[in-house]
Amino acid sequence: MRKSQIVNIEGLGEVTVKEVSPHAIYKAWGATNRVEQLVTLISGCVDVPKGRLEDLYASELEEILASFMEVNQLEIGRASCRERV
Repeated sequence: MRKSQIVNIEGLGEVTVKEVSPHAIYKAWGATNRVEQLVTLISGCVDVPKGRLEDLYASELEEILASFMEVNQLEIGRASCRERV
């Protein structure tokens, strides 16, 4: 079952943050342009349009990122282990 978490962002409402595959995280982790790849990764697992995601304030992004890290904790660990191998 795919994990998810709901975060309430003022002015935006409820935002669902979903689990991503370990391969997607690994691909973003090893990308040449990590920022672009991470934005693509996050926009694929957060139900906020990419253009709106780019307009959020740092504190709002921090809430979304905290949920992303919690939901994907195991996968992030796997991806970082792959990089070391």
